[in-house]
Amino acid sequence: MVNKNISSLNLSITTRCNLDCDYCYLRGLKSEDMSLKTACTAIDKLHPDTIIFYGGEPLLKFELINDIVEYAKRKYRIKKFMIVTNGTLFSKKIVDFMQSNDFRIIISLDGERKSHDAHRKFLNGQSSYDVIFNNIMLLKSYGINPGINYTVNYNTIVGMATNVHALICKHKVNVNLGYVIDEKKITSKYKKMYENEMIKFTNIYLSKMLFMRMININPFDIYFFKLLENKMTDRNLFRLRCNMDGRLTVMPDGTLYPCNTCMSLPKKHLQKCILGNIFSKDDFLSRYFYFVENFKLNDLIVIKHKKFQNSNRVCLLSSKNPIERLEFEMRIMNVVVGIFKKYINEFSSSKGLKELCKHKKQIIFN
Repeated sequence: MVNKNISSLNLSITTRCNLDCDYCYLRGLKSEDMSLKTACTAIDKLHPDTIIFYGGEPLLKFELINDIVEYAKRKYRIKKFMIVTNGTLFSKKIVDFMQSNDFRIIISLDGERKSHDAHRKFLNGQSSYDVIFNNIMLLKSYGINPGINYTVNYNTIVGMATNVHALICKHKVNVNLGYVIDEKKITSKYKKMYENEMIKFTNIYLSKMLFMRMININPFDIYFFKLLENKMTDRNLFRLRCNMDGRLTVMPDGTLYPCNTCMSLPKKHLQKCILGNIFSKDDFLSRYFYFVENFKLNDLIVIKHKKFQNSNRVCLLSSKNPIERLEFEMRIMNVVVGIFKKYINEFSSSKGLKELCKHKKQIIFN
């Protein structure tokens, strides 16, 4: 069942950035900033429950964010705001603003210094790690616990388990694993490295991070608790991973896309995802809901393989070889789920596991 409301509006308020991340899907786009008129028009037409600020680096346009929030709260009483940022531009003024408007903050940090700086340096080539880490500590001093996006790719996969464990247990931040994979590098060697790190982290998760915390570890938390409550199916193993349903992305010039992932597509495919422009009179909402409902039939990612008939919510828009990509990810997640099942079966009668299931709301899910 497709959500017929726009629950979240993704405002990509600038394509500019002060970092030079080598895997960024906006690399090569011309520099462009959103106007307040474009943002307000999008809010007027879409009436979202939540506004999410993206970039580029959205905090380069902090004053615009301030004006958009003031407009959304005053005219529509919107109360939910979120920002996805590289974490380099926080100041006390910005943190005060985020706190007073109850922002959810997501920061991109690829583990410890060596892993992070391999891909996420400033434009001048200098390390961004210390600046980001100090800003995370600034946020935590305000009682704000930001979520961390850890990007998994060919170069960061080695040491992923150790890096994520350090972020969670040493720095006590929520972590979400995101995947940016150059499909030319999905070799047998990479697959084995990836599988080994996932097994290693799954065992760390069970032995050191399952209890006594108020921190997210996704998608592991989602999978584990679905299994614990006997609610996990092969279908929702993958349906949980798509953010398209109920979200809509507006670029600085007002162009509308079904999600920000589309921006990583080759230009010829990207054109097929354009829903219209926020200033046009086209019925872009009908096109959006049609796009979502017919996702698995879309000519960008025709999935005819019988194994995946029910997996139409997997995020494969940026995939050149969707079947191979899906088979690879399904195999890895089945390994993780298999370890979880063994653990749950072994300790199903334990008091601790029963209490964990009973009080699972103590863990804050994304």
